[in-house]
Amino acid sequence: MAETLQAGRGISDGTRRVLNLGLYNKQTTALGATTVRQRLAVSGISRATYYRWRRGLSAPDLEYASRVAAKLGIPVEDLFAEVAA
Repeated sequence: MAETLQAGRGISDGTRRVLNLGLYNKQTTALGATTVRQRLAVSGISRATYYRWRRGLSAPDLEYASRVAAKLGIPVEDLFAEVAA
């Protein structure tokens, strides 16, 4: 599992991992956040990290992803999605 969350890359060559934005927004909204700033506070990530994850430029290690997923009440596997590069 840790291998799938490193460097924003998927397991296969032609994909990358990005923040599952739909789920992230849904969960942070359910926790009362309505602005990007509030979403970041709820999830405990910085603005720079958010944009890197969103664009698939980087992804957290498993421990960091697990902490964020726990704050949002979702499985860590659902926090990121694979997309074509």
